Parts: sequence; structure tokens; C-alpha cells
Amino acid sequence: MPLKFDNDIDLLNYVSDAGIGSVHIQGYSWFWNEFMPALKRAEGNPHISNEIISDGYYVAGDVHDFNEAPKAAINSYKKSLEFDPLHGEAHREIANMLGHMGRYEEALIHSDRAIEINPDDECAISDRDIHTSDVRDLYDNKGFIDEKTSNTHIYVQGDMFWQANEYLANADPQKALKLLDGINDEIVTLRAKTLCYGALGETQKYLNTWSEIADKSTQIDMTYADWFFIETPVYENEDIWHIWLASKAKYTGIFARFDSLSANKNYQSLSLDEGNRLSMMYCAYESSDNKKELNKLYKRFPDWVEVKEALES
Repeated sequence: MPLKFDNDIDLLNYVSDAGIGSVHIQGYSWFWNEFMPALKRAEGNPHISNEIISDGYYVAGDVHDFNEAPKAAINSYKKSLEFDPLHGEAHREIANMLGHMGRYEEALIHSDRAIEINPDDECAISDRDIHTSDVRDLYDNKGFIDEKTSNTHIYVQGDMFWQANEYLANADPQKALKLLDGINDEIVTLRAKTLCYGALGETQKYLNTWSEIADKSTQIDMTYADWFFIETPVYENEDIWHIWLASKAKYTGIFARFDSLSANKNYQSLSLDEGNRLSMMYCAYESSDNKKELNKLYKRFPDWVEVKEALES
């Protein structure tokens, strides 16, 4: 259920305290219809501090990073620095995004600045070692970096999937979809299109495309972006979960984890795929209020708090 706040101050204070997870889990529509408008309005609100606004843009940058749109992420991190020039983490993450794009010398500049602001930031110190190594390799290889051996280079110029992600990060799913329509319907293209259909609210196309992916795949590696672009009406409907459960593919990647199961020996004995499928079963049965199947899960895992709550609701 999307978060609701009485005012912008409450929303942005919550995000400042809770961080990236609090925003990313809310998804695309909430991000653009609730969070970003509140953040823009905050710029002219004397009752909201620059530090809170800076934190908001920093989190927006993290969202774009999680969704593999480094250019959009850099823009948000730079906006964060406009409101708090001493936001060392923003410099650190700009460095990481630049590194991912192969701009190693620029990355090192921001990495150094992050450590200058916060000398005890262990992540920044570790990242700087990587950026330093990349710059050294750049000179050793006379300006040529082998993408296969580089420590950080992920995004390659001319990559249309990267460009599609940047369009999505600028709230332009139609432009992203048009770009993807020019690529063949391999699974990777279909996966990218589901993000567009999710952003556009085209539920049937979203479900149909995922059905095709599920039929063709031997392994499905779920990403942060997959969850960001699944809209609430789809997430809370059993159809998508049954499409995924019907697939013979092995499931890896990002899935919901339930703290109440962490100490359960039966759960610990499951493979990664089995554990992920268990999460999907819960979502399918909870969304359709299937008490019979939920009760079966509860008998297997009597300490599963969320299942117990669903049975009692």
C-alpha cells in the first residue's frame, strides 16, 4: 500500500530518516506523483531545511542508481550538493556512477572530495582504491580500458538498454518503449519492455510480456528495477505471481525476505530458487485471500508472522 503523508515536511523527514528503501519500494507512480513533487515544492518552503532537501535528492539519486540510470543519478546527486555542499555521500556516489561509465579520472576527483569531507567513510575509502586502480590501468594501457577486466566499467556508450533506462529515469516511458521497439524480441528486450509497460500502467501488456518471458527463460534474475516498475494494482493481483510460479525458470536476484523465517530450519534448508518461490506463493495467496493455501504455508512454517497475520485478517 503506497505511503500517505499529511504534508511535504512529514514525507521528506520520513525519507531522510528511512533512506533509499523507503522510496524505492513505493514504486514508479509514487516516486513521480508524490515524492518528486514534494521535493520540488520543498525548495521554496522556508520551513524545510536545506539538509532535508539535500537528503531527498540524494535518495532520488539512489533510486536512479538502483534502476541502472547513472546519468540521472548523477544529476540528482549534484542537486543534493546544491543544498548541502558537505554531503560527502553524494560525492562518493557521483564517483561510483562516473566509474561505471568509464570516466575514471573524474570519478577519482569526487572520491577524493568525499573523503576530504568525511575521512572516516569506509565505503568512500574502499571506492577510492578502486577508482585509483582504474586510473592507473587507464594510463598503463594508454587510454584503453578493457571492459571485461575493468573494476567498475558497466555502462557502454551506444547501449540502447542503458539509454532506455535513462528515459525511464526522466519519466518518459513512451520514448524508452519506442527505442526498445527497434530491438529484436530477445528475453533481455522483453524484460526491458516490462519496465515501460509498468510505468505506463499498461497492465495487460505487462502481464502478457512477463508470460512470454516466463515461458522462454531458464533463469530469471529479478532486479531492483523489476520491483520498482511493478505497479500496485499488479503487485496486489494474483495473476503476476501465478505467471512467475508457472515458469520452470530458476529464480535469483532481489526478492522479499521475511525476518520471522530467518531462524526456521526448514526455511534454511531451501535452495535459493525454492525460497524465492515460497515468497511468491505467499504473495499470490495473500493477494487473493486464499486462506486454504495460506494455511498450508502456516503448517509448514508456523513462525511465519506475515502468513499468520494474513490468516487472521
